Amino acid sequence: MLKFKVKNLHFLYGGKKEIHKNPIKINAIVLSSGTGKTTLANTFSDNLIDIDSIVHTPTTKKYMKLLRRKALISYKKGNKNAFDKVNNMNGKLLLDAIKKKPNLVKKIFLIHTSTMFGNAPLKINVIDSLKSTKNEIIKVANKRKKIDPLWGELTIKNWLELNAKKLNYKSIKKIVSNLIMLNKQN
Repeated sequence: MLKFKVKNLHFLYGGKKEIHKNPIKINAIVLSSGTGKTTLANTFSDNLIDIDSIVHTPTTKKYMKLLRRKALISYKKGNKNAFDKVNNMNGKLLLDAIKKKPNLVKKIFLIHTSTMFGNAPLKINVIDSLKSTKNEIIKVANKRKKIDPLWGELTIKNWLELNAKKLNYKSIKKIVSNLIMLNKQN
């Protein structure tokens, strides 16, 4: 058996080389798009953070929307890796946010998928994965389509691809509340 030890792990972000001896650990609850991440994060703001508040800031929103649009077009053409650039950028933005506010890692992140950070040096502890019922997500997606067709389409795509328990919002809120309490005890 061959054994080796990694002294310094190098990652390339936006042309800059960064050294990470240990991945950054975060706790997360996976909630499909349209399941209420923003509402839950606002309700339990001391304990939760909606990933969209990090990756969709006023300065990144336009660029990320363009990146997601290109990825969706490529995905529809059969490119299974179409969202790699989006995910890598999500990871970079999250690392930048944690660098600015290290205490963010004490919160539970509400994320779309456990793979949404690409090759970022993160260790994601997924506490649970949940999604809305089909009827609820169709209503949300239809509202989002009126604002932006891409947003509605990505909401459905994420919901379909996420392997998670289907629950109504009230049940999701109760489970998340219980998970917060359990996380505080650990």
